[in-house]
Amino acid sequence: MDRISEIYQSRFLRLDDMPEGRDVRLTIATSEPVGNTGEHKPVLGFDGTNKAFVVNRTNSKIMAARLGDRLSDWPGHEIILSVGTSDFNGARMICVRFPRGSEPLVQASPKTPPRDDMSDEIPF
Repeated sequence: MDRISEIYQSRFLRLDDMPEGRDVRLTIATSEPVGNTGEHKPVLGFDGTNKAFVVNRTNSKIMAARLGDRLSDWPGHEIILSVGTSDFNGARMICVRFPRGSEPLVQASPKTPPRDDMSDEIPF
């Protein structure tokens, strides 16, 4: 082990885990809210890797607009991640994010059938 990133490994996806110059397509295996009291963020687990991804507020809104507001509906869908930049506390930071200028989410066939909210009986 010659790298600090190898010594201090994390269960969460980091910049060091991203291939240089390439987007990564991952299938969501799990999605759950994780956090301290008062502050929760969605955390995604993926098929084929033990790394999880903490989804910030901006990316959560993008995902909810495309996959729905329920975290339980997200598994089985694919996301595309890339290395990009973001403003944080007034500074430009390098981060893992959806590719700029492209469709960030690709809908795959969900592992569970979609809920049929229209199946209730009409009373007239």
